Amino acid sequence: MIKELYILWQYRRQVNGSGLYFFFPFYHIGGAETVHLKILAACEVKPNCFITNQSFSEANRQNFEKVSNLISFDDSVNKIKCRNILLKLLAAKINRHKTPVVFGCNSIFFYDLIPLLKDHVRIMDLTHAFSYEKYSPENYSLPFATRLDARVVLGTKTKADYAELYRENGINPIFTERIRIIKNAVEIPKAIIKSENKILQLIFVARNSPEKRPEIVFDILRKLNEINFPFHCRIIGDFHEGQELENTEFTGEIHDTNRLNDLYTKSDILLLTSEREGLPMVILEAMAHKVVPVSTSVGEIPELNSNLPGILLVDSGDQENVSAEMVKIICRLNENRRELQSRQENCFKFVKNNYSEDLFAKNYRNLFHGQ
Repeated sequence: MIKELYILWQYRRQVNGSGLYFFFPFYHIGGAETVHLKILAACEVKPNCFITNQSFSEANRQNFEKVSNLISFDDSVNKIKCRNILLKLLAAKINRHKTPVVFGCNSIFFYDLIPLLKDHVRIMDLTHAFSYEKYSPENYSLPFATRLDARVVLGTKTKADYAELYRENGINPIFTERIRIIKNAVEIPKAIIKSENKILQLIFVARNSPEKRPEIVFDILRKLNEINFPFHCRIIGDFHEGQELENTEFTGEIHDTNRLNDLYTKSDILLLTSEREGLPMVILEAMAHKVVPVSTSVGEIPELNSNLPGILLVDSGDQENVSAEMVKIICRLNENRRELQSRQENCFKFVKNNYSEDLFAKNYRNLFHGQ
């Protein structure tokens, strides 16, 4: 226990005097982590960033260290006594600062810290995707909803979900006024040289988790092979070969941004089959490289279809229907390459006009400085 207490004290000593305290679960490769990096980079001074869970890989750690004073908890924090001691140590440190800002996302540790913080501490959180489960962060955070100075969401759908959750739990609707929409940002390439592929190029980029429903993608590819449809598909993520899928390439995880962007540029259609999402970075990255997303209609994704014809949506319900509808869309776009090219151009224009990194950084700086 003495060793563990020393580790906890060291965590407290590592905290810098910026007054900015961020609590995120992971620093591994992922869409949420990409957004968290952009948020940290938007700060005018180097903030403290606490990683409260065990990341799956070290691949992204250096990127977090570049933009923050990174403090990553080890397994000792999971022990109840150690956890409670660390919460008190950090709360005392934060409370002594004159103008502290505490920001969290998907971190239970962050919500457990809130009752220990004094009234002058500005507290805010971010929700990427509303999950609806009983033990979700959204439900866990309900006792602290009135203490949050701001809640950041990615679009109107999540804001409406919170308004309904507040209503169901007897929380004064006035607190929905503290919910702010800040759109994610994506780096826009200066020039995209898009060659017309004789064989349609599909791409699927995701982590191997149940809500992404990769089995639907595999079913789509099987159906395309059964009708002898000419295509090539790249599966990018922690998926293992052995699906016995013709015309399919499993690349594994790709940590090199330039390589990933090159594969986007070579692709025509992005497949996104998720059961739930917020606004996934993969869809913005694809659109920024003139790739047409064929996606389930979940989370904030429908807002991307509110202007010129770009992305194509299908209902997210029955998996067989999702698969069948996406096959029809793929076949149609292959037969009508003019429509495909038009949608590719519209996707690029839409993200360029609505998801700039400059606007993203400005919105978060305003948030942190009380504007």
